Amino acid sequence: MVVLISELHGSAYTLNPEYPHDSDSTLYATPLYKDGSYSSNFNDYYEVEYVNSDEDYAPECKRIHDLLATELSL
Repeated sequence: MVVLISELHGSAYTLNPEYPHDSDSTLYATPLYKDGSYSSNFNDYYEVEYVNSDEDYAPECKRIHDLLATELSL
């Protein structure tokens, strides 16, 4: 599972591990622990709905989704 950390959001993000090469793959997140680490258990992640969210939240989510998609060569 490829994970990217957003210090801006205090979360770790990944794409759906069942369909990581799907161009419409869903973005998932989990909060960072106080020590900056994060869970590696996908069951601790939640689906991120950012398309119609506030303007401060959505750009960072889009950036992370694009970076993950590039990393996985979608």
